[in-house]
Amino acid sequence: HLSPGNLFIIGGRPSAGKTALSLQMACEMARRGLRVCYFSLETGPDTLAARIIANRLAVPLADVKAKTVPQSDLDSLADLHKLTLFIRSASGKGTGWIKAQAQRMKAQVIFIDYLQLLTVSKAKDRYTSISIALHELAQTTGILVVALAQLNRNAAHASPSTADLKESGQLEQDADAILLLSADKEEYQAILAKNK
Repeated sequence: HLSPGNLFIIGGRPSAGKTALSLQMACEMARRGLRVCYFSLETGPDTLAARIIANRLAVPLADVKAKTVPQSDLDSLADLHKLTLFIRSASGKGTGWIKAQAQRMKAQVIFIDYLQLLTVSKAKDRYTSISIALHELAQTTGILVVALAQLNRNAAHASPSTADLKESGQLEQDADAILLLSADKEEYQAILAKNK
């Protein structure tokens, strides 16, 4: 349900594959000609770019960071430079800053990794404030907002549900679609928990 003006939540516990999946989605959307802006609140843009390269070449991330990947392999990624994909550090920033940046860059799709790290002016009901702000951002600008969300750690080996989203009530209400990821050893699972 990746339509303009929608809020799409990707939830998962740490190491469930949220960032990896969202980077692949961002690249694919940019490849289709959309202007995509990826706002990272936790990982630096250089590391995310290295992850994209490692994924495309199917090589370990450490090899990309250590610059031991053959030049001929890197040359095959020339098309990556043409993608309308912009990766921005948003550490310490809030939804207002992200909205201003997205509009300035004429983004059609934005990714936020991850929403619990966004700053809010009021500490009370912070996740409710963030959820409402992201929903309004999507609706008022027509931008597709894909926000990653950390799930509670309880029941680590059970299949995740929307109840595992922190302050789930507001997020569940505001989101147009929710995809929940889980990982158990080598097995990854994705559940489409909501799709308006």
